[in-house]
Amino acid sequence: MKASFELTRDDLVAFVMYHNLHSPTVRRQQRRIFVIGALCLAALPALILTTTDEPVLETAVAIWPLLLGPVFFIFFMAFFLKRAVRRAARGMIEEADSSGYFGPCSLSITRDSVVETKPDGESVRKLTTVKKIVLTNHHVLIYTSSIEAFILPKRAFDDDDQCREFTRRLAEYTSVEPVVR
Repeated sequence: MKASFELTRDDLVAFVMYHNLHSPTVRRQQRRIFVIGALCLAALPALILTTTDEPVLETAVAIWPLLLGPVFFIFFMAFFLKRAVRRAARGMIEEADSSGYFGPCSLSITRDSVVETKPDGESVRKLTTVKKIVLTNHHVLIYTSSIEAFILPKRAFDDDDQCREFTRRLAEYTSVEPVVR
C-alpha cells in the first residue's frame, strides 16, 4: 500500500510539537522547570512573611500580588512553553540544510518493510523496527525509535477510509496497535 504527498515544514513542526508534548523525558524536564520556577517565586514572599515584625496576616494582605506570582508563573509558562517550542522548531528547520527533506514524498508498506521515497533517495526500515503508531488530527506518525518517525500527513489520502485502511494494514503487519491522540 502506498501514499504520496508533499512533506512540508509544517508537518515537521507538528511532529516536533507532538513529540515535545508527549515525550516522558521532555515532560519530566518541564515539570522540573515549573517546580523550580514556582519555588523561586514563592521564596521572596516566604522570606518577607517570616522576617517581618508586622502581623503575618497584615503583611500577607500588603504583598498579595507577590503571593500570586507562583500561580501565574505556572499558567503563563504552560502557554508560553508551547509557543517557544514551536518557534524553536521552526528556527531549527530554517537554519538546517533541509534541501531534499521537504517536497514530494511517498510512503509505502509491504509485509516486511516501510519505504519512504523522496527525490534525493529512499529510506527503508524493516517493519520489526516500528515501535509505535500514533494517529493525530492531521498525521500518522510511525515511530521507528523513541525520537525518529515517518511523518505521514492524512491529506495524502482521499478520505478517512483510506487512512484507516493504511493504518489497519500497518498495524496488522507490525502487530503494533495505533494510539489515537
